Amino acid sequence: MALALAACGALSLAAGEAMWFGIPSSDDVPTLLFIVGWLFVVWAIVVGGLASAPLMRTVRHGRGLSLIDAVLWGATIAVIAGSIWLYPLAGSGAGAG
Repeated sequence: MALALAACGALSLAAGEAMWFGIPSSDDVPTLLFIVGWLFVVWAIVVGGLASAPLMRTVRHGRGLSLIDAVLWGATIAVIAGSIWLYPLAGSGAGAG
């Protein structure tokens, strides 16, 4: 769930960025896409954090993570970190066209 939210957020941010620089007179839709994208990213962080608690309990009790759990967790963190790095809230990439 967190990976899907993070991916939707990243796609929304990328679409907003592309529209912002590709269509000079557009302001409303890219702004809406940035807001929606950041909402998705924030929800991905919340859901990912809540889903990480049982994973950490599993590791703490000496049992290993399954491969799919580790891959999904790592992919979620990578997409969230990439979104935050590529589309910061202030400065370049934050709709400051």
